[in-house]
Amino acid sequence: MEFPLHDETTAPEAAREALATTKKNFGMIPNLEKVMASAPPLLSGYSALWDLFDQTTLSPIEHQVVYLTANYENECDYCVPWHSLLARKVGMDAKSIEALRAGAPLPDHKTTRYGRLPEAWLLIAARYLRQNSTHSSKQDTPRCRP
Repeated sequence: MEFPLHDETTAPEAAREALATTKKNFGMIPNLEKVMASAPPLLSGYSALWDLFDQTTLSPIEHQVVYLTANYENECDYCVPWHSLLARKVGMDAKSIEALRAGAPLPDHKTTRYGRLPEAWLLIAARYLRQNSTHSSKQDTPRCRP
């Protein structure tokens, strides 16, 4: 199935403002948002979650540590390059970006004030999935990678 790639002029009316804001903030509209524009409530929810995450006490670099870790764990070939670009834009050093792209520990734990932030977030997420899974055992719990 193919999905149309909308911009702020071709999207359904309810999605146009979100796309215009994305373009203003990033200088372009990523394809993910262009596709989501076909379902304005989906795009609205995605944008709201992005905005809420920006309201946390994490620094811009720490945001990208979390995003790149999730991108790697979910094997998102589209997301990794995009968040690598965003990580560079907020000042993350090249060695840290490459480590996160490879799923390796950060070379300098000073990158985040929390030390091993990626592992902590993933452990919390894995624990939540195990505790709230409808599967009968831990072996049946979905995993990001084998």
